[in-house]
Amino acid sequence: MDIRRYFRNCYKTSVTQLIAVECEMEKAKEMSKPFLLSRKLGKARTYEAKFRLISQTIDTLVSWMEHDVLNKAGTTPSVRKELYDFIVDEFEKLTKIHPHRLKALCVTLKEKRDLALAFCEVLDNKFELISQDHGCCLKTIWDMCELLRCDLRGDTYAIRSIPLQDLLGDKFDDVEDAVILALASTERTSSMIENLNGRLRTYFCSRQNIGHGYLDLLRFFLNHKPFDKRNHPSRQGRSPTELLTGKAHPHWLELLRYSRFKRVA
Repeated sequence: MDIRRYFRNCYKTSVTQLIAVECEMEKAKEMSKPFLLSRKLGKARTYEAKFRLISQTIDTLVSWMEHDVLNKAGTTPSVRKELYDFIVDEFEKLTKIHPHRLKALCVTLKEKRDLALAFCEVLDNKFELISQDHGCCLKTIWDMCELLRCDLRGDTYAIRSIPLQDLLGDKFDDVEDAVILALASTERTSSMIENLNGRLRTYFCSRQNIGHGYLDLLRFFLNHKPFDKRNHPSRQGRSPTELLTGKAHPHWLELLRYSRFKRVA
């Protein structure tokens, strides 16, 4: 995404420079001296054409990577890997035109392909269990996964679901629910772990040694601390424990078996 933003800005800059040179050329023509800017105009047009090609190509490749490769609802792992490799090859072609930043990106994409697509193997294992439970082939489950890219209330979904409805019959809704649950319970990245580490890091900076006693106390505190106003309105003033259990709990001091001070009336 950063690479796409960078080359979009380069393309906008090239367009601005081209327009400026064209305006200068118009003034030079009025003075019957267009030859003074002919070479500069040619370079500006070449510069604009190069970054237009790079920017538009990267926009397409990033869109494919985002929607066809890394989207959880999609096709089989083998097809995703094939498309991933194709995208990397196209990026390598762009490095011959403009190696800055793109060469390093290609190296990173090659090294992290299996890591980036690890969630596909997790889905494949879950879909294998679903296929066994419902007595259908694994390909059918992946076809259902690809179908879920469409809006469930849209016409495209209704049309594309007809072959699967004919194939699965009464099992269609159960298989669909199982696939949706599998997708919802599969994390594509380590964002949850990074989010947890980010929340805990602020409590570790003031301590040199972290023991199990401190971790248990910290877990208790975070589970019973109410959310503040920055969170979702439905969570405001409620703790994670209350949200999970659906029941209100006493003050956290009383949960730790301490007596709260109460002013005598």
